[in-house]
Amino acid sequence: MIDQFFRLLAGKATVAMAAALVVGLVIPPLSSALGPILPTVVWTVLYLSLIRIDWAEIAAYRRRAVLVGLAALFVLVVSPILMWAGLLAFDAVISDGLATALVMMAASSPYTAVAAVSMILGLDAALALVILVTTTILMPFVLPTLVVDVLGFDVALDALGLMQRLALLVGIAVSLAVLTKLVAGAERLARHSFRIDGVIVVMLVFFGVALMDGVAVRVLDEPLHVIVILLFALAANLALVALGAAAFWRLGRRTALTIGYAAGNGNMAILLAVLPHDAHSDIALYFALGQFPMFVLPMLLKPYFQRILARG
Repeated sequence: MIDQFFRLLAGKATVAMAAALVVGLVIPPLSSALGPILPTVVWTVLYLSLIRIDWAEIAAYRRRAVLVGLAALFVLVVSPILMWAGLLAFDAVISDGLATALVMMAASSPYTAVAAVSMILGLDAALALVILVTTTILMPFVLPTLVVDVLGFDVALDALGLMQRLALLVGIAVSLAVLTKLVAGAERLARHSFRIDGVIVVMLVFFGVALMDGVAVRVLDEPLHVIVILLFALAANLALVALGAAAFWRLGRRTALTIGYAAGNGNMAILLAVLPHDAHSDIALYFALGQFPMFVLPMLLKPYFQRILARG
């Protein structure tokens, strides 16, 4: 019975996550109750996702190290600089917190489901996976320096403090995932893959509900402000996808769209887990509302991606 439940969950991850966001919005006491466990849930999802990674696919890309390096450079460095430059035109109409959140999202590694969703969209899932692993490992060292020291955004922490928090969260997850794969073995983990996937979806449901902690109040008190943030989240996602695809277009449409999709869907969960409580409230609000485009856009973009790939 439990195995059937996990198999069902594994195939309905995006639906379950979207439903969790709605539940968190309409039942504020539940989201408030789960809010304190958010960092633990984020770490668990990252750890379990790393366990599910096929390291042979990562190793196979060593012959395309230049491509992986350029993709990582675009995701972690070029994207946030482009976002910062684009936001200069909106300096008078958006809050400092929203601007900080947009640049942090652009400077983040892709969210953990990027490879699975890339496969659904007909993109290069193996390349998306390699970009995910590479940027996740590098992000704790690149993002704080770029966002805080170079671009000068205020996250209520200095660059070293943010770097330590990110490195601790990511470093422990990566180290334990590698140790687990060595001890358990790839064959045993493969046999239990649907159970691991099921637990990941359960954690994502908890994450979605907890993420909405306090959001319902902001929706009721500041509906126009919330709409503005949602519009910026949607525009930022689409803009980074388009810019990433344009930057790598000469390497082939599938490769270009894959890198663009990775660039436009930053892992805001990791950033939220290490965000100080005294950071600007719009940062957390954007990280929460930014989940909606991440889960809605793939369904809308799929026919366009298929059309573009067919022409290629």
